[in-house]
Amino acid sequence: MAYDSNKRPKDSQLLMRQHEQIKAIARRISIMLIILSVIYFVTRIVCYKELLDYKERASKAYHAQGLQEKYANFELLHILTIAHAVSCFVISAFIYFILRENTYTIDRRQYYTMIGLTGLLTTVYFLSLSYVVYKTTS
Repeated sequence: MAYDSNKRPKDSQLLMRQHEQIKAIARRISIMLIILSVIYFVTRIVCYKELLDYKERASKAYHAQGLQEKYANFELLHILTIAHAVSCFVISAFIYFILRENTYTIDRRQYYTMIGLTGLLTTVYFLSLSYVVYKTTS
């Protein structure tokens, strides 16, 4: 077995280097997820503002044609996408803070918390979208 100058096996040194590279990649990915979540949130807010502006301009036409209820569904859908953007940010920030620690390893408690949080937010988002679809079609 080959040893380096610190009396450690070279295979161990290679594994440590690969571990450091994986940590760096995971940290960069988590930062990118946060940035993308913020961009997603900002675009959802802009779309919602434009929808409200359009509602003010076309409110008489919607009221005359009886489309107020369908418009309310679009507004609810935009609110749900804003909530989805916030939940994406929360998950991304949670992952970033877990990976920011010195160990860069996730213990079982953190892993189960991450799975539970992601599962809960996904279920709530799915059920709320199902409600919007049901309300729109009925």
